[in-house]
Amino acid sequence: MAETERTYRRFNRSQRLQHWVMTVSFTVLAITGLPQRYALADWAEWMIAAMGGIETVRIIHRASAVIFILVSLSVVLYLNSVKSRTPSALRLEGIRVLSSNTTNNARI
Repeated sequence: MAETERTYRRFNRSQRLQHWVMTVSFTVLAITGLPQRYALADWAEWMIAAMGGIETVRIIHRASAVIFILVSLSVVLYLNSVKSRTPSALRLEGIRVLSSNTTNNARI
């Protein structure tokens, strides 16, 4: 008898979008922030020039920071709303962790 494999979607479309926007904005922050921090290094001067100059790099960095902060806040608000709608039996505070080598149950 062939077993059918079931798959479950772990994250919805909104959560995946939040994740990718946060990932891209963090990457842009790193790419624009490190050359500013080490502006006197040869590689940093090259990167700043390749991105259009220091003022352009600063504008891109600040815009990316705003996006990163807004997405972070949206994640916190989403998690807060989900937690308030989750039955108390499903919250982590009520889950017992069973250990195979001890007889006592540990609470999270």
